[in-house]
Amino acid sequence: MFFALILGTAVAGAWLVNEIRGVETHYALFGGVRRVPVFSGSHMFVSMMLGSVLGGNAVAAALYLYRALRYRET
Repeated sequence: MFFALILGTAVAGAWLVNEIRGVETHYALFGGVRRVPVFSGSHMFVSMMLGSVLGGNAVAAALYLYRALRYRET
C-alpha cells in the first residue's frame, strides 16, 4: 500500500511540477501570456524528474517518520 502511495505521489508530483513550470507566472498573473510557448524536451524532462523525486521522497520520508515515531522503529 505504501509503495502504491509513493508511486502515485511521484507521478502526480511530476505532472504538477511540469504544469507549474510551464506557466510564466509573472506574465500570466498580470495580463496573460501573449507569446507562443516554446516546447523544450529537456525542460519538461527536468521538471518531471524534479517533481517525481521530490514528491516521492517527501511521502516516503513522512511515512518513515510516522513509523519511526509511532512504533519507535529505526
